[in-house]
Amino acid sequence: MHARATALAVLLALAIAPVPARAAVDGGVAEFTASGTFTVPAKVTRVQLQLWGGGGGGSGRRSGTLDSGTPEGMYNGNGGGGGGYTFMILTGLTQDTVLGVNLGPGGPGGPREDMDGAVGGPTFVSIGELRVALAGGGDGATASGGAGAGGTGSIDPAHGSGYTLTGEAGTTGDYDSVGHGGAPPSDGLLPGDGRAHGGDGIGATGLSGTDGWALITW
Repeated sequence: MHARATALAVLLALAIAPVPARAAVDGGVAEFTASGTFTVPAKVTRVQLQLWGGGGGGSGRRSGTLDSGTPEGMYNGNGGGGGGYTFMILTGLTQDTVLGVNLGPGGPGGPREDMDGAVGGPTFVSIGELRVALAGGGDGATASGGAGAGGTGSIDPAHGSGYTLTGEAGTTGDYDSVGHGGAPPSDGLLPGDGRAHGGDGIGATGLSGTDGWALITW
């Protein structure tokens, strides 16, 4: 009888003993304003990526006429396209996996009159040599052909899911107004404004696009 009572007491003690809680994963945000790397912390198996490509450069002002109805003279340049945006949940990660983060530079503006702006560079995240997410740079504006188109993006579906948004196209300058650079898209989480803008087509030389940007959240 004594043995049965002892066994019952042990079972009751086990039943009411607290169950050890699973160790919590400390979250955080890594902001990249320059290219670098991110090492996956312990117990983290997925991260959230937000990428903006570099903005395209604006063209230099141009000479001549825009069409048969415009006067001869100097015309403001065209604006470069805004960088694209990519959102991705990157899955299947293990501790100490190293992610490479490459920020796309803004495209230089047209260096003088009648010169084109350059395309913005892509911002991407890679595992080894494999690019798993990319936000494309905006197109540079051309002095005679028009404003730059916005950048696009891509995701490797084998490593997660997400979506991409295209940056705004720049606007065309004319005799009275400057061609403005396109804005990057806003995803509803963070405003694109102020990052990855295309350069304005103003003055003899176009303005450069804004450099790309990246956030990693876990």
